[in-house]
Amino acid sequence: MTDAQMERCRKRLEQFLVDLLEPVGRSERRHWGSVYVRGLLLSGGRKSIEPMAARLPEGNIQALQQFLGQSPWEWNSVWERLARRMTKELDPEQPGSSTILVSRNRAAIRSALSASIRGHWQSRQLPGRRQPASCRQMGSAVLAWRLYLPESWATNRTRREEAGIPDDIGFKPKWQLALDLIDQVRGWELPDRIVIAEAGYGDTTEFRDALQARQLPSVVGISPT
Repeated sequence: MTDAQMERCRKRLEQFLVDLLEPVGRSERRHWGSVYVRGLLLSGGRKSIEPMAARLPEGNIQALQQFLGQSPWEWNSVWERLARRMTKELDPEQPGSSTILVSRNRAAIRSALSASIRGHWQSRQLPGRRQPASCRQMGSAVLAWRLYLPESWATNRTRREEAGIPDDIGFKPKWQLALDLIDQVRGWELPDRIVIAEAGYGDTTEFRDALQARQLPSVVGISPT
C-alpha cells in the first residue's frame, strides 16, 4: 500500500470514528477512543495497551488506560451506531436478507492478572463471549456481545470482589445471554432476521420457545441424542 493510499485509508477511518464515538462524550475521550481503535487495527503482535502505545505516534499508556478502565461512558449507543452502520454497509439494498448467527467464541483468553474476569476452562477452551453476528455473502459483523460469567465465579464472593464484578451482575445460562443480545439488537429497530444457532442452544427448549414467541424464523442445531 502506498503512502497516499494509507493517508486516504486513515482519513476514512477518522471520519467513521467521528460518528461512531460521538456518544462517548467530551473531545478528549473521543480522541483516545480513536487512538485505541487505530492501535487495534495496526499490524503487530500483542494488542494490550503498552505494545500498542509504543507503535502509535501519539501513544500514551496512561491516557489509553484511563479511557479503557476509568473513564465512564455508555457503550450501548456506540454498539447501536456500529450495528446500524454495518447493517447498511452489508445490506444496502436488501436490509432484511441477512441472518443473525448466535455463536460461542471459544478463542482462549489468557491473562496473568488475578484480578481480571476469566471463564473456567472447558475442553481446554474458555466459554468465551456470546456473539450475535449479522451474516450474508458480502461478509459479517458482530452486532453485540457479552462476557460469559461462569456460575463458579458468580457465586464466589472473593473472586467477585477481586475482579470488581458489580453486584447486579449474576449468573445467566448461555442461551439466556443469547436471547438478551437478540432483544438488544431488535431494540435498535433493525429488521428481524433468521436466527442460526448451534446445538448448544438448539437443545434448550426454552431457547427455541423464546424464538417462536418472538416470531423469529430460526435454524438451530440439535445434538445426536
